Amino acid sequence: MTFDANSVRMSALELRENMLALYAAVLPLYKITSAWTLNNVDLLLPLPFDVRVMQEAYKKLKIKVLKLTESDALLLTAQPGDTLAIVSTPDALTFDGGAVFG
Repeated sequence: MTFDANSVRMSALELRENMLALYAAVLPLYKITSAWTLNNVDLLLPLPFDVRVMQEAYKKLKIKVLKLTESDALLLTAQPGDTLAIVSTPDALTFDGGAVFG
């Protein structure tokens, strides 16, 4: 199957933005909890209140749901080997550092 490149781009951009937001929300929690010592040394365990604070922070995480457009629904059928329908840039346009020359 061939997919429209612009539709794939828009879906990928939304997904990447949502993943970045999720990463930014999770990173502070991960940094704190990864520093905890959880082996068999009970005296090094985090305090119960510290665990509770992280549980509450975890519960407050919001995961944005992707808007499923018709194009996105079609992407759910993508298989290995599928291709993109790429619209070529007209010959009159050349991109040079963001400027368009004709």
